[in-house]
Parts: sequence; C-alpha cells; structure tokens
Amino acid sequence: MVPAKASSVRLKRVRWAMEDWFVVGGVNLLAGREGLGKSTIAVDIAAKCTRGELQGEYEGVPVTVIYAATEDDPAFTVAPRLRAAGADLDRVLFVSVHTPLSNEGVLSLPGDLAELERVITQHDVKLLILDAATSVMDSRLDGHDDRKVRQFLEPLAQSAGRLDYTVIGLCHFGKRESSDPGKLILGSLAWSQVARSVVSVARDDENDRLVVTNTKGNLATRTRSMAAQVVSATVETDDGPTSVGRVEWLGEADLDARELLGSSAAEREDAADIDKWLDTLLIDNEGALLAKDVFAAADACGYSRDQVKRAKKRRGIVAKKSGNKDGAWFWMLPARSEADN
Repeated sequence: MVPAKASSVRLKRVRWAMEDWFVVGGVNLLAGREGLGKSTIAVDIAAKCTRGELQGEYEGVPVTVIYAATEDDPAFTVAPRLRAAGADLDRVLFVSVHTPLSNEGVLSLPGDLAELERVITQHDVKLLILDAATSVMDSRLDGHDDRKVRQFLEPLAQSAGRLDYTVIGLCHFGKRESSDPGKLILGSLAWSQVARSVVSVARDDENDRLVVTNTKGNLATRTRSMAAQVVSATVETDDGPTSVGRVEWLGEADLDARELLGSSAAEREDAADIDKWLDTLLIDNEGALLAKDVFAAADACGYSRDQVKRAKKRRGIVAKKSGNKDGAWFWMLPARSEADN
C-alpha cells in the first residue's frame, strides 16, 4: 500500500465531450430498448466529432473516432450511416484483431486493451464507441456478475483517464419494469455504477419521437433532455443507392426519459409472452423447477421477479416445498402437481 497526501493530487475540472452527457476521460453508457435507434444516435455523435461540431470539449476541433461495431456490418450499415450523418470518413477508424484463425477478429477487452491503446495513441483518438459494449467484453466474463463487469469496465475507465479519451458504450434495456435506468440495463448493476454517465433513450409514442436524457449524471450541472427522430436517408454506395437511418435533433425536450420508461414499461409488458416463456421453461424441465432457478432464468431474459410472479399466478403454477421444513421451493405446472399428489 502506497499512501498519498490529498495535497499531492492534481485537481481536474470535469470536461464534457457532449455537454452534460458524456464525460471526457471516462466510460459512459448510451442505453435503451432494442430497436430504438441507439446506434444511429451514436453514429451521429461520431460524425459531429469528426467535423468538430459536437457541443463540448471538442467543439471547433475535428477529432478521430474509433467505432467498434460488432452487431452491424461496417460496409452495409455503419459506414453508410456515417456518410448520411456527414462524417469525415477519414477520421473514423474501424478496428479488427489478428488471431491465429482470422485477420478480422472481434475486439475483446480487457485482453486487447494494450493494442487498442497503441492505436488510440498513434492516431490521437478522442472518442471510442463500443456498439455494443457487451459484444467486446471477454467471453470468459459474465455481464451479470458484478465483479466480472468491473474487471471489464474498470481497466477501460482507467485507460480513458490516462490517455484522455471518451468511451461511449451502447447497452440494451431488458423487460423489467422500472423508471431507474440502472436497474433496466441487462446484467449487473455494476454497468451503471462504474459508468461516469448514463444517457437513456426512450420512445415518446404520443409525440412520435425519441427522448434522450442523462439519467445518471452526478457530475452534470443539470438534467438535459433532447428530442430526436430517426428519418430515412439515401446514400450512394459502390453498388448503387441504399437507404439508412439518420438522426434529426428536434431541440430540448420537457420530458425526462425516465418518465417514459416508468409509464410505458407496464403498458409494454406482454403477458402472453411471459406466460408462454414460463410454461416452456417448466415443460423443458419435466414440469417442475427450483424457484431460485426460475428467477435466475428470468433475470437472464430480462424479466423481473414481479413479472414472473404475476405469470405464475395467471398460469396457476403451484409452489411446493421439497422434503422437510428446510427444503427448497419448487414451481410446478398444475398437471405435474396433481400427478405428484
């Protein structure tokens, strides 16, 4: 242990790559339900950075961006979106990793961090976008385990602070019911705990738009919400024209994404889907399963305990304790319970 006096610490101001949303020198998350347009928003942010038009630390200074895309093909999706967003494509880098089996391996962190840092230093990269964050996490790490998530995020956060770049990781929300985005992110709470800022995307059906809010921003001076919509744009490619999504920002919004997440989550719950999932889970396990294993499977699928308990009641699932008074609780399909009796 090496103690250090507080007087020896060099004080730093908080710097924003994008005002009130994404902190320079740290890990930030852009989170929302699948299919809302998070990647299109991330592409727009990257494009603005390459032109020096992002409101924040890099305004007026075009910078280089690494876009680590694992769910979308750069040629078919990411590069056309970047062109539609007006990016300087010479300032956007895609990265691949050389492996014994391929020259196009997917980035894996923290194992590839040293090589990633070499590229960041060589090209003076100021923004790293991970789309999606879980896809570049070492396959041996579990995104639902607090310690494993920290083993992934904390070295990256330290690297960003040391080399002075901004990380934006895209994350999906599950099907839980909550207006707390930290609890909605699929996996461990450590995702939101390690992140310096979490920016959430929610659908405003009433006004046919998206609302984007800094829902975890302890360093921000205010909660900032922006309205946006994804529109279609045509881009010329080497194979002819193609249609891609592009973000149009509509200005400040008076709604908070948390209001929409809280109010719409219950409405969005599809009871039939959850009932079918629970029936299938029990049938696949001969009609009965330990209650703790049911909850673990539900968590992996993004369902909350309350949602599954309501499904249990709707489906008439029977809860029984095995053996003596200290035995474990099982959930059983009605037919299985009657057979056991």
